[in-house]
Amino acid sequence: MAPISFYVMAHQDDWQMFRGEQAWIDIQAGGRVVFVYTTAGDAGRTDGWWEAREQGAIACCRLASPGQLKYAVQQFNGHAITVVTCGATASYFLRLPDGNLDNGGYGTPAYGYQSLLQLQLSNKAMTAVDGSAQYTTWHDLCATVQKILSWETANSGNASPWVNCSDYDTTYNPGDHPDHYATGAVVLSFAVEYPVAWWVGYDIANRNPNLPPDQVGMKYRLIFRYNDTMLSETTMNGYPTDEYAQAAGVGYDDKMQKSYFRM
Repeated sequence: MAPISFYVMAHQDDWQMFRGEQAWIDIQAGGRVVFVYTTAGDAGRTDGWWEAREQGAIACCRLASPGQLKYAVQQFNGHAITVVTCGATASYFLRLPDGNLDNGGYGTPAYGYQSLLQLQLSNKAMTAVDGSAQYTTWHDLCATVQKILSWETANSGNASPWVNCSDYDTTYNPGDHPDHYATGAVVLSFAVEYPVAWWVGYDIANRNPNLPPDQVGMKYRLIFRYNDTMLSETTMNGYPTDEYAQAAGVGYDDKMQKSYFRM
């Protein structure tokens, strides 16, 4: 039986910031680690931003588990989904439009104000930013993510792998991104099938440091690799962006020493 674990999130830098230490530990333990990203993290941009973020996420996998990159498109629940494997990792990119924190999770003009929140609340259909798939109902999205995990679980032979995901409950996870809550709700729809570690998102900035130095180092290595790749990609796109430098570390440093979750 091959060990396997899952990380399901909305954006390409979520797991590194909120559960990077555990993902690093899981990878180094020799098991397969599967990352599922529900949105493209596009921020309403059409200038290569989401593609750059995707490359940042892939670079983190390559750092933790070096190997040849392999790109493929697989069908799940009738939807074409890009999967990138590297070493012991697999990354599934659904590429749905970002909900936009500033707009309360109701999307951006660039993608017709589509968002996970509206799909959840009213079944407003969503189309992937690259046009690869359309989700017409909330159940459609939940069933698709469920099938990805079921397929990977069956191939691993591990009957009860851990799933790590952003917490859907505002009581335990206040002040988080609407896309984070919605992605948590996706996992909640089939959570009875798996043990789940529900992580705290943005609110960890307000909590006490609780990680030992070696695990803090794991998170920093990941987020710096993500940031460096973003800088490289955006430089090639003509708008060099060093998010860490621009924020003077704020937004990252206040999360690196912390990891909070419930089971």
